[in-house]
Amino acid sequence: MFKISYFKRLMALLAAAAMLGCFYGCGDDKEPITPGPDPDPDPDPVPEQTTTVLTGSIAEQTFFLQDETADNYYMALYCGEVELYSTADGDVWIPSNEESRLLYLDLYAAPGTAAEEPRIPDGTYTLADNQKPGSACKSYTYGIWYFDGEIDYADPTGGTVTVKQTGDGYEIVAEFDMVRHSTSESLGTLKFTFNGNLSFAGDEPTPTPDTEYPVLTEAINTTFVGADIKYLGIPAYSSPIDLYVIDLYDDPTPQPDGTLDEGNVLRLELYTEHQGYYPGESNLKMPAGTYKMTDGYVPVAVGIGTGNLWDSGYGYFPYGSYVRHLDEATEKVFYGFLGEGGNVTVEAADDGTYTIIADLKTREGVEVKGTYTGKVEIINEAQEPERQTQSRIYEDKVLDLTNTVSADVTFEGTSKNSSTHFYSIFAQDPVSLQGFQLELLAPVGEIGEIAGTYKPSEVLIPLKMSPYTYIPGDIQLVSGGAAMIGTWGYYETNSDGRAVAFAPALTGDIVVTKLEGEGSEATYVIDYVLTDDNLEEPHTMTAKFEGTFNITDKSGSTTASVASFPSSNTTNKPALVQRVASRKLGSTVHLKSLR
Repeated sequence: MFKISYFKRLMALLAAAAMLGCFYGCGDDKEPITPGPDPDPDPDPVPEQTTTVLTGSIAEQTFFLQDETADNYYMALYCGEVELYSTADGDVWIPSNEESRLLYLDLYAAPGTAAEEPRIPDGTYTLADNQKPGSACKSYTYGIWYFDGEIDYADPTGGTVTVKQTGDGYEIVAEFDMVRHSTSESLGTLKFTFNGNLSFAGDEPTPTPDTEYPVLTEAINTTFVGADIKYLGIPAYSSPIDLYVIDLYDDPTPQPDGTLDEGNVLRLELYTEHQGYYPGESNLKMPAGTYKMTDGYVPVAVGIGTGNLWDSGYGYFPYGSYVRHLDEATEKVFYGFLGEGGNVTVEAADDGTYTIIADLKTREGVEVKGTYTGKVEIINEAQEPERQTQSRIYEDKVLDLTNTVSADVTFEGTSKNSSTHFYSIFAQDPVSLQGFQLELLAPVGEIGEIAGTYKPSEVLIPLKMSPYTYIPGDIQLVSGGAAMIGTWGYYETNSDGRAVAFAPALTGDIVVTKLEGEGSEATYVIDYVLTDDNLEEPHTMTAKFEGTFNITDKSGSTTASVASFPSSNTTNKPALVQRVASRKLGSTVHLKSLR
């Protein structure tokens, strides 16, 4: 069982509705509302509390994990019907209809309480931002159901789960104050009950890359017989380029459902100059040219994105460009994740015929070569590049940086354009676990000459950005997950390193002052009041940092560094794989099919 990022789940499921709808649970019991001793003669109507009776559990999503700090009981309870929903990364469970409800509970008990067959200890588990005994972890406790025909998440903001053992089964009562995820509108206090048996699967061995994705060791030189090309448009609101996903395969006899069960599949993520195609447009033409491999973490340059595995801590997931080879004798699948060597040449004819020539290498140096020629109808899966509210703070925030004495600064020289020097600044307080990420464009000068007042950039294309501006915060969705780019005025993790609150900066000034000293001894002050991207109910983020800068010079690097937040269990981890908020969801990855 794997924990998958919130943004990946959100994109895999359907878009949330704009308005909140009323709903009634399966097997609902209505608890009467009793008026007070002196009722208002003309009171406002009081909504009845809804009790949803959950009647089943998903075996694949009900399991037990154990470590030195806590025993973890994770379960998926539902009423009505549930089904698997296919995504590019695997299958996830969702309700089958508007009458069904699905509730995930993530409970933690004192370590060592489990017998040979794990049993949830009796007691009350309180919703909290941690994974300590007696907690119901807020990050992984949530509901999924339909609102006015659109599926969405219901997030608890407070409440408890009470467990009582009953012979072979349990009586479970969960009572939460909940909000609809996409709109943050209150759903009131919701009550869920479950009375039945639960069987917890044991703790499975921790997967390794070698066992899940054996490394390709033999060179590939093939002629591809088929191609699928998808146009995804702008990967994110702030991206100045387009994304095409190309799958080339040499299996001559795909299964009727499109499954490829022999040979090689080469997946390429091709970033091109923005073509301006709109969603739904037909007769698309992929730009011809020779494309070099580029850093695949954040799509900011034309080229082929590299590939790799993301270690989520609960499993591994491929992203970017890679080749998959099926050994027919053993039916074993081998993976080669593409590195930065080599190129891909695309030739395009007016009649829709493409010639694609790949001359690449994996990260281990194994050659991957292949040629495809044929007609391809490009599938348009582009969506409108509308900015979505990404702030997850619900009040004004003042950062506690009391114990923060230094910030990590990455200097990338003129990587954005020739008239600016680009700086990324990261800091997180070791006690409060609050921090920030700033991406500033200073005038060209000596390294560390960063003092000044910075305003939000009015343009999103790097070549047109000006000195004394900062890049507004955004999340770019790319293959494998989400990259947090730009300026984030507030970021907070729990003790396990999981993000619990974060907000991008959209407006406001950042003032950087140099106090004294030179080089690594120089002391700086960063002062700001920034506003998040919640346009309907904006919140401010206020911070004052004073300390030294640990500057890393990457101005000579051929690839741009990627924004990342340090946390208690990750250090300078690429932002693409620094997941904003992981949640446990089973993922049935079909290794024999990328189509």
